[in-house]
Amino acid sequence: MMSKDDYHDAMGLSVYIAKSRVGLSGRIAKLLIKRGLVTVNDEVVTTTTYPVRSTDVIKIKGRTV
Repeated sequence: MMSKDDYHDAMGLSVYIAKSRVGLSGRIAKLLIKRGLVTVNDEVVTTTTYPVRSTDVIKIKGRTV
């Protein structure tokens, strides 16, 4: 669980995926997240605004972003 200070450096999951070098748009990222195909630190996340940091391990269909 993140502390209050950790949220300052966090970004929404769909934005993080869209800005990564995966080549997915924000719309596609949101769709994949809502379908349960994205994990953060090996836990399925279905909330598009879930806060993530660069130190988190994000995977789409088992492949690291």
